[in-house]
Amino acid sequence: MEDRDEQQHLQALVELLEHGRQFEDLTTADPSAGPWKPAAGSDLEADDVAVAPYHLSHAAWLALIVAGDHLRALRTSVLTEESADRDTATLHTHAQASLARGVIENAARAVWLAGVG
Repeated sequence: MEDRDEQQHLQALVELLEHGRQFEDLTTADPSAGPWKPAAGSDLEADDVAVAPYHLSHAAWLALIVAGDHLRALRTSVLTEESADRDTATLHTHAQASLARGVIENAARAVWLAGVG
C-alpha cells in the first residue's frame, strides 16, 4: 500500500512540474515580443506613468522571471530524463523546499506589484 501511495504522489509531482513548463515558456519568451508590456489603459500602465522614468511593470515582470527560474531549477533538480519514456526522480530533504519557496514568493511579489486581486 505504501509503495502505491508513494508512486501516486510521485506521479502527481511529475505532472505538476511538467504543467509548470507553460509558466516557464511565458517567462523565457523573447522580450522584444512584448509579453512584459502592460495592456493599454490598464492600471499597471497608469502605475508606470506615475513612477516614470521607472517602470513598475518591469519589476513585476522580473519577479515572474525569477519565479520561473526557481521553478525550472526545482524541476531539473527533481527530474532527470533517462530516456524518452522514463524519468528518475531525486528528492532532497531541504533544498527543493527553498526552490519552491522562491517560486511562491516571487510569483506573489509579481501579483502584489501588479495589484491583481
